[in-house]
Amino acid sequence: MTDARPRAAQPNFAARRMLVSAAVITALVVAVTTAWRVVRSDDETASTVPAAWDAIAFVATTRGDVTIVDPDGEVVARQAGDGRVVDVHAAGARLALVQSDRVTLLDVAAGAEVEATVVELDRSARLVAPLATARGRLLLGAGNRNGGPIRVIDVDTGAVYDLDQLAELSAPRLYTGTLRADPEGATLAVADAASFQTIVVAGLGATGDPVVENYAAQPLAVGQGLLATTQVVGRRADVSVHRLGAAPSAPVAMGIPAGGTIAEGRLLAVTTDGAVVAVRVGDRQPRQLTQLELPPDAVVSAAYPAAAGTRLVVHAGTYLAVLDTDGKLLFELDAPAAASAFPIATAAPGSPMPSNQPQSSSPDSTPDTAASTARDVPPTSSPSGPRATPAATPAAAPGTTPATTPA
Repeated sequence: MTDARPRAAQPNFAARRMLVSAAVITALVVAVTTAWRVVRSDDETASTVPAAWDAIAFVATTRGDVTIVDPDGEVVARQAGDGRVVDVHAAGARLALVQSDRVTLLDVAAGAEVEATVVELDRSARLVAPLATARGRLLLGAGNRNGGPIRVIDVDTGAVYDLDQLAELSAPRLYTGTLRADPEGATLAVADAASFQTIVVAGLGATGDPVVENYAAQPLAVGQGLLATTQVVGRRADVSVHRLGAAPSAPVAMGIPAGGTIAEGRLLAVTTDGAVVAVRVGDRQPRQLTQLELPPDAVVSAAYPAAAGTRLVVHAGTYLAVLDTDGKLLFELDAPAAASAFPIATAAPGSPMPSNQPQSSSPDSTPDTAASTARDVPPTSSPSGPRATPAATPAAAPGTTPATTPA
């Protein structure tokens, strides 16, 4: 019998947090399915992208406990935590739980016990950020806001690369914000403020030692065996496109680039004043492809790749745009208020399309949130707020006894 009389009751905050977390994840997955249509390649059809997912990994960020749930809502695996988690990243069947002094890597593949690998973080390098790599590839860079050494963690293999040691830098001032990666996660570029050079490390994940090269200026983009660098000179910039392993190329004078990508054997960049340009190895001047019509006083603050580098997303305050690699404007939006850059990258079923903004879940915005894992659902990432984490993570069959592995 239900007592209909009004009475004071204590709210169930834990239940509220779980409901809010689930609602946020569902909303993001649905929203990005629509947004993906803007940045997908022309040869992909909407009928080839069913919204399906294999599992959701719920992470209790206050304790670090992980619970894997299959599509039927059955718990198929558990992982006991050992402390607060400040961020969560996912790719394929792997999760990375970022804590204040370490990163715990979990392999949650179906049919296997959850395997945990712990990577300790250096006291001076505990700012962890995902790098722009392919959808099933996840690299994390651990550094310092004020510059210093950087440790790159390969979530797939558990390998750790200390970039300052590989480059034999005695007093490094490397910044995670300048890290650039090719979609395969095999080549990295980072700026060293101490030497005013770009350090390139190639051959990550391959047999043998990585190869290190030095180039002048700061990295802009890397990929397809090419490196683009930029050096601001007054109100202009000197931009160079180098072929890795070959002699450095001469710089090309142009407007200051806000960002770009390597596509079709050339650099595609957008300048702060909205000019879309292309530069190839050996060019003496940039080729302007188009000019964006920005709102009055707007300045392009970011331009980043999506959909395997076949699209370029441009952000200028309230203005957002999507370009293809020919510089053609596919979509633009001038929001009534300040808009947030919302990187999008996805793959059609069976296609290893790079996700240039890796997926993660931000517990700072959602108290007890979860990193979701999905198949054929476009991953999302936002500079602020919680993010859904679609990836190809198969869950164990319903009824499987949950496996728990101590961290």
